[in-house]
Amino acid sequence: MISVRIGLALIVFVAATAYLVETLLATPVVKTQVLLALLGYVLAYFLWPSRRSGQRRDSSVVLDVLEIIVELPVEVFLWLLRLLGRLFTRDGGVDIDF
Repeated sequence: MISVRIGLALIVFVAATAYLVETLLATPVVKTQVLLALLGYVLAYFLWPSRRSGQRRDSSVVLDVLEIIVELPVEVFLWLLRLLGRLFTRDGGVDIDF
């Protein structure tokens, strides 16, 4: 079952990446097309059996590298959301330190 989830996650990730590259290079940028590609990344993120959450117990360097690649777009987006949330929740105002 884990190998099926890995395969599906990789297929969705590659399809979303190819669709995003094609959207950005071949056609004018349309928000719905970019959101559809981002939805593919989120779907791949949830399909991937993450080792951190205990869904995968084997230790394979290849699967660990693929896990980093598949989870990277969503992790970066979540990191940016957390950073934005921290900027706007300190003492009720915007706090940008230089």
